[in-house]
Amino acid sequence: MNRTKIVCTIGPAVATLEKMLALIEAGMNVARLNFSHGTHDEHLKTIELLKKARGMAKRPLAIMLDTKGPELRVGKILGDSVTLKAGDRLKLVKNRGGEGEVAVHPFEAFAQVSEGMKILFDDGYISSVVVGKGAHAIEVEIQNSGTLKSNKGINVPGAVIDLPAMTPQDMLDLRFGCEQEVDYVAASFIRSSHHVLSIKEFLAIEGKTDIFVIAKIENAEGVENFDSIVQAADGIMIARGDLGVEVDLALVPKLQKMMIRKCYLACKPVVTATQKLESMISNPRPTRAEVSDVANAIYDAT
Repeated sequence: MNRTKIVCTIGPAVATLEKMLALIEAGMNVARLNFSHGTHDEHLKTIELLKKARGMAKRPLAIMLDTKGPELRVGKILGDSVTLKAGDRLKLVKNRGGEGEVAVHPFEAFAQVSEGMKILFDDGYISSVVVGKGAHAIEVEIQNSGTLKSNKGINVPGAVIDLPAMTPQDMLDLRFGCEQEVDYVAASFIRSSHHVLSIKEFLAIEGKTDIFVIAKIENAEGVENFDSIVQAADGIMIARGDLGVEVDLALVPKLQKMMIRKCYLACKPVVTATQKLESMISNPRPTRAEVSDVANAIYDAT
């Protein structure tokens, strides 16, 4: 167990020197900063506090920058949300439309979507099926009721989505991370080894070849190209949240075991992530299933 390291996501709830010191004392080895949220000024304050806490505790602590990454998202919805019912028809468009239309970004990435495919919103909580496709709109039929909010994520299981390794915002975030001398970059939505190498090349141009790139596997393409990704990356993060939406949820444990084994053979560190002890956000004791999940990760040498 001593070889298993603990990665903690640092959010507003622990953004004080005292709480960071307590985390380090409790065993935090890596502090993860989620760049899907927050400004550079906010992250700078957090990094400064982490470095101060690290010095006071006199213990090693790595800082990880987790990129937002290239992803499919719902745009701004009028009123910030729309209530959908099973059987409703919804048009997905490039720009904000009228009633019955929702903007999706980047619209061009939906080029390979065809009729009959599923489009999932908000981590799969709202499911739809493509019933029509035109040059400027994709029509879907909602499969279950729910409330869709602005900026929620979109998944298209089975579709080949053409997205770059980094968005312009990712590049700004990575440059900021280089300036602040972070130790790790957790690269989101990695689909191929080319994505990993592109990020490494960007970091090299910034003069930071010593920053380790951890490839986050969270889609079917990443799983299919895993053998080449694990060779290109410095480590792997199995991001089970999006992965459980992109592929059959029942396959996730099997895929997790397979990827951990391949990382072990390649002598690459691997992180199992998402919903670790999540119930403890509101409860003092974890569930039995969560305890088994953590123990399993340790026994698998992650």
